[in-house]
Amino acid sequence: MGNNNILRKLSKEVERFSHLCYDRFLVRAAGGNISVRLPDNRGFLITPTGTSLRDIRAEELVLIDMEGNKIGGHNSYKPSKEVNLHLAIYTLCPDATAVVHVHPPYATAFSILEKPFPLLTSQAHFKLINVPIADYADPGTMDLVNNIKKEINKPGFSGRAILLRNHGLISWDTSLALAFDTAELVEETAMITFVSTRLHIS
Repeated sequence: MGNNNILRKLSKEVERFSHLCYDRFLVRAAGGNISVRLPDNRGFLITPTGTSLRDIRAEELVLIDMEGNKIGGHNSYKPSKEVNLHLAIYTLCPDATAVVHVHPPYATAFSILEKPFPLLTSQAHFKLINVPIADYADPGTMDLVNNIKKEINKPGFSGRAILLRNHGLISWDTSLALAFDTAELVEETAMITFVSTRLHIS
């Protein structure tokens, strides 16, 4: 498949999952960002800043090289301010080909708590493995990037999702579909935990 065909295919995939993230209430307004890595580590496509995932179109994506420089995309579009966060995931996790950063409400609420994220269901236990909570840092900063790197580099970490304290969630995997599934499973787990701890059935 030629380079243009690959770019077109991946761009449409990002468009589709951007809309899914919004439709599934994983993000609201103009928050969140998604990226997908090109074959042979030739860079990655990322959603632009200031555009709701609800409205993302394939032609609006920005192409970034593995040094973090913009190398493609319309001149009027700038990459998400979390571009360095995505780059860090691709650098530290060589098998990652897609990254999803969203602000799911239940999971974000749990990110505020000073305790580990609970994995109460069998699906969460076996598929999520562990979901640490990174220390708070302002969005778009290198402090946030460094906090994520710290969690990934901890001995024993083998998950594919990290909660960002008071901020949201970042997930990654070998495909965009799997990265999306992980984000959705984290939010489902947070919702189930919230509901189950408030049920009082006699």
